[in-house]
Order: sequence, then structure tokens, then C-alpha cells
Amino acid sequence: MKLIPVLVTITTVLATMSPTAVRADGMQADIDRAAAMFEEFQADPDPIIPRAVLRNARGLAFITVYQLAPYIRGGFVLSGNGSKGVLVARTALGWSAPSALASATAAYGPEDKAPLAEYILVINSSDAMSTLSSGGNITLGTDVTVAEGPRKTIVGATPPAAIYTYGGSLDPSNRTSVEGAVIAVISDENTLFYGRPVSAQSILSGLVAPPAGAAKLVKLLENH
Repeated sequence: MKLIPVLVTITTVLATMSPTAVRADGMQADIDRAAAMFEEFQADPDPIIPRAVLRNARGLAFITVYQLAPYIRGGFVLSGNGSKGVLVARTALGWSAPSALASATAAYGPEDKAPLAEYILVINSSDAMSTLSSGGNITLGTDVTVAEGPRKTIVGATPPAAIYTYGGSLDPSNRTSVEGAVIAVISDENTLFYGRPVSAQSILSGLVAPPAGAAKLVKLLENH
């Protein structure tokens, strides 16, 4: 599936108007946040994501949700939540280098406030990873099934959902959900970070070596 016009608008705004996205180090900040998120979620003695779930994962998406400032388009004032982050895939040689990722829920405009929520999406579906790697987009809860991730698992059991979600709101007064969000890789941010045009397929298949800036994240994943 190719990017729909609404998502193109959303992700273009996120990439060109967001203060963290216009700099070449914007994706590095997302990678650092992903590493910190994973450390926090998996801290002993009670890690949030069971090792069995991680072992079966086809990919992991680390996303931070922001409230977006109102944006006037076509005479209408539109607002909502949007998120940025990174996506990694499991390859034959281990975890891949990260690819930039963004999602939105009918949202436009630059980031307006501090982060509202943090999520780790455990992608159990090879088809979902294939779609994202090829430059397509998926709507969570529509194109793929989404469920709150289990804290305990039965080894060998088939995941009941294509994507498990872990995490949630950082502020109890704000309720967020990834349900209905459209997610896709962001080629422009990948180009800025890697210093050359590089496809999501190349990154997520392992053809692109993880850069030094992603070493901590990859090491954390490999240790779990």
C-alpha cells in the first residue's frame, strides 16, 4: 500500500516543521530516547516485555506521542496527536539499524507540548514489517490487529494480534492510544541521519550496518 495523501501531509509537516526533525541529529535524539525507553521498560527484576515476546518479534517500533499545535488547512483548524520514533527489524544476523518512523491520528502542525506518551510496539507480523520496509503504511487496528501486550506468555503460543503495545501515557490527565494511527517510515529523516539516500528495505534487512549512534540501542536489544 502506498502512502495516502493525508499521511504524506502529516509526515511532511512532522519532518519539516518539527524542531527535532529539521536537524540531522533529530533522528539521533529519537534513537537515544528509544534506548532509554527500552532500558526503563526492561529494568530488572520485573521487565515489562517478556523475553519470549521479544524472541518472537519480527520488529520493534519505539514511538513518542506529542500533542500537535493547531494547523489551519483549507479553512479548517485541525489538531490532534502525532508521534515520531524509530523502527528496527530482526534479521538473520541480529537486530537491524534503525529507520525513522512517524505516525499520526488526524493530526497536523508542529509539536506543541512535552511528550504525552511512550510506546514500544512489538510487531509479530512479517507482512506488517514487509509493508513498512517497502515504503507503505499501515493503520493500526484496521490494516493490522493491535492488542495490549501480555506480561506473561506461553512459549510457542501463536500471538493473537499482529502488534502488541507496551507503555502508555506519561501524564495521567491525558489518555492516548495508538489505535487508528497510521504509521510509516520517513525517508527524508533516514537520508539526513545516514548522510545519503538509503531505502528502508536496505536498513531493515540488515544491508546497512548500524551506525555508532545506534550501538547502545542494538546492544540492549541483543542482550534481551
